[in-house]
Amino acid sequence: MQNSSKRYLILLYDNTLDGLLSAIFDVYRLKLDDFTILPSENFQETLFKPTLSVSTNKSKANRIKIGLKRKTKQNLLPHLNHFFDTTHQKETAIYQLIHHIFQQKTTVLTPHCTTNT
Repeated sequence: MQNSSKRYLILLYDNTLDGLLSAIFDVYRLKLDDFTILPSENFQETLFKPTLSVSTNKSKANRIKIGLKRKTKQNLLPHLNHFFDTTHQKETAIYQLIHHIFQQKTTVLTPHCTTNT
């Protein structure tokens, strides 16, 4: 069996936050190190670059949301929604934020992300 962490993969999603979170879940599930996450509507097929179309999966997206809440002790969803809706090339930034939070051994405090909910 080929080691999936050594190959490059483009993950395509439906340009929704839950779709992006589903793709991020699959990055962890497949143990990918070398990947790009792109909205499927902007993707132009290229030779020799394997793709995976990721279906939005509420269960996968919710597992990421629960993990973030558990690690930060806060509901980051309003901030993620805002960032997702207002930022171009958001896929890498959101993945890097989530990856950073999940890599921490202790609770991550994000005082600049407090909400009144």
